[in-house]
Amino acid sequence: MFERILVGTDGSATADKAVARAIELASTTGDALHIVTAYRPVPIGKLEADRAMLPAEFRWALSADGDAQAILQAAALAAQKAGITAETHALEGDPAAAILNTAEQVDAHLIVVGSRGIERRIRGSVPNTVTQDANRDVLVVHTA
Repeated sequence: MFERILVGTDGSATADKAVARAIELASTTGDALHIVTAYRPVPIGKLEADRAMLPAEFRWALSADGDAQAILQAAALAAQKAGITAETHALEGDPAAAILNTAEQVDAHLIVVGSRGIERRIRGSVPNTVTQDANRDVLVVHTA
């Protein structure tokens, strides 16, 4: 069966459906769930300008991957509520590459992605790229 499950999320409502399905599957295997998100870091100049507008005690809270960490924290909390241990991975760059590279790294047996974007007939959507390039099983969850 699928002992190590990895799910990609961007924090959207459709991605939340894929996360929910991955949590459901992980609950049958009893193994940890790996949750991946990719991000484009906030440019340092903008990050510093945003920090300067905050009171000193809150400046530490803004980071280049802050949005990604919030997305992962929400997904991990959903897993925790279902009794599933989740390991989170925030990677800078392309979402499909982040999913595929992390799946390789953790030796995931199954990758779960949402279907949003898969209707495109050309390469470029995350689910298309993942399903075409993965060297392991992929579950595409209907999220529309």
